[in-house]
Amino acid sequence: ARIEKHKTLRMYREISQMLDIHYPGFWDGVTDEKVKLAWMEKAHQIAKKYYAPPLARGEISMMAHICSIIGLDFETNPKFQFVVDKLKNDEYGTSNTSISIIDYLRFELLRKDYDIGGIHYNTWSLKDTQEGFPPITRYIPDFYTEAKPQNPNENVYKIYKNTVLNKVRK
Repeated sequence: ARIEKHKTLRMYREISQMLDIHYPGFWDGVTDEKVKLAWMEKAHQIAKKYYAPPLARGEISMMAHICSIIGLDFETNPKFQFVVDKLKNDEYGTSNTSISIIDYLRFELLRKDYDIGGIHYNTWSLKDTQEGFPPITRYIPDFYTEAKPQNPNENVYKIYKNTVLNKVRK
């Protein structure tokens, strides 16, 4: 049990670092690691409601993304009922649904032009955000005529992988 707890805490630390890279300023003002770990535990508990056991690290990470954008209380906020509905009524596998939710939130709420892999959002990459989501209010670039190449500066996942994951796993 002690080894499992250690692994879980290490994962929480890594994901909390991911949030700082993906969403600069997310942890501004939070200097106590215990606060970050408690936040991660809450996100993990929310993930347990929607993902089938055993939970994979990626599922916990995706829920942390969602919670970092719309808060740990999104389940009680009527504005985000669509997120709860998408997670509860997922027919294609929650990972795909979670990615669509993250893409929608990044594009619509955070006004990001690129996904976490540095891929430019367009009609193709946002195709799964058209059904069961509130209408997107921003212009969506056309895949065929306005697609842009991958932007390595926007590839926050690779930055996270190179600065956090590769460092702790060597």
